[in-house]
Parts: sequence; C-alpha cells; structure tokens
Amino acid sequence: MLCFFVLLCICSLVGACKSADSSHISFSKSADSIDAYDFLEVAASISWPHARNPFVDARLGGYFETADGRKRWQVDGFCDSEDGSVFRVRFMPPSAGDYKYVVEYRQNGASKISTGTFHANDERRRGPI
Repeated sequence: MLCFFVLLCICSLVGACKSADSSHISFSKSADSIDAYDFLEVAASISWPHARNPFVDARLGGYFETADGRKRWQVDGFCDSEDGSVFRVRFMPPSAGDYKYVVEYRQNGASKISTGTFHANDERRRGPI
C-alpha cells in the first residue's frame, strides 16, 4: 500500500511539473499611448515550462475594445520563438480614443490573463494601404 501511495505522489508531481504554472508567465505591453493606425503589442513571456510544440500546444488570444465597450475586436496571438518562450498579440486601433484589452495565455489546462488600457492619438495617419 505504501508503494502505491509513493507511486501516486510521484505521478502527481511529474504531471504538475509538465503543466504551465501561471507564476511563470509575465505580460508586457509596448506603450501606454500610440497613434491611431499604429500597432500596440502585448507580449507574454513564459519562463517555464515551454510547450512541447508551442505552435499547437499553447495559445495567446483575447480581445481589444473601445473604452465605452461599443466596438470589440477578437485577436489571435502567435508564438514568436522556437522554444515557446515568447508569444505576441498585436492590435491596430482604427481611430483615436481610449481602449482596453483582455489577453489570455493557455497551455496544458493552465491559463493566465492580462488586462490593460491604452490611448490612441489622432496624428492623422492614413491607415492601412
């Protein structure tokens, strides 16, 4: 019986080591203020563990919306490193104003959410061509 208990504990620890712990995930955004039609980037840095195949086994995504909540855009992120240590999501605000976002990193059943705000200035950029 004791051997079974020890084996169960070891299996639990090994499984815990393989899943992403949200304390090993940190977020950063590129700026607090940008021009309309410029990009805001939110990056997720994963210190450990890295997904076996970060292009399939992990995900970064979320949404950006106007501060008043009238318009919302779903945005998918992408892995920006071979080892799965960096993920990024980018958003280009279509007009000047205040925006907010919610971004979530998921891996092996664990997740971590980042929220934030930023302002888009009207610098008369032409927009996408």
